[in-house]
Amino acid sequence: MHGKLQVISATGGLLCLSSTLNQGSPVKLMFRAETSLVFATAELLIPISRTLQPFLFVEIDENDRRRLNVAIQSFVNKTRLEQQLIVRDRVW
Repeated sequence: MHGKLQVISATGGLLCLSSTLNQGSPVKLMFRAETSLVFATAELLIPISRTLQPFLFVEIDENDRRRLNVAIQSFVNKTRLEQQLIVRDRVW
C-alpha cells in the first residue's frame, strides 16, 4: 500500500492512506529524508480520520535514524532562519 507522509518526528509520524489499517498493524516504511532514503518498521496507531493514521517507530537502523535526525534538524534550522528573516523584515 502506498501512502503520503504528512508529519515526521524522531519517534513516529502521520500517514495519509487511501484507507486506514488496523491499530497495531506492523508496517515497513520507506521515505525520503533530505537526499537519502530511510527504512523503518512502525506500528500503526488509532486512525484519526478515514485517511489519516499516526504511527510509532518500533525498529529503525542506526544509520537510518541518523539520516532522519539530520533531516529533522535541517528542517528546524531552515524554519528558524525563515522566521528570523520575517521578523527582521517586518515593518514595526
